[in-house]
Amino acid sequence: MREHLEAHERATGETPPDLLPAPFPHEIGHLWDWFRQISRMRQNNGMGVSPLSTEILTWQSLSHIELNPYELDVIWSLDSMYLEHQSKKATT
Repeated sequence: MREHLEAHERATGETPPDLLPAPFPHEIGHLWDWFRQISRMRQNNGMGVSPLSTEILTWQSLSHIELNPYELDVIWSLDSMYLEHQSKKATT
């Protein structure tokens, strides 16, 4: 199905609604903002970006915000997606 929709998009230049990303849930907008703040502190190991680790603790200390387990899990999930995206960009 997706291939059909992508072929239609290439042929017509119009993106079918089913290919549009879901709207970002405003309920977790603050977690996206926090992830972006923490990510700016990210280290580079010379081979590319590194996963977040001590940056989270540093950010919590500087911002006086303590992430609960759910928030931390979301931040780590966002970091995993970010790293996967960066890896794909590096190989293309």
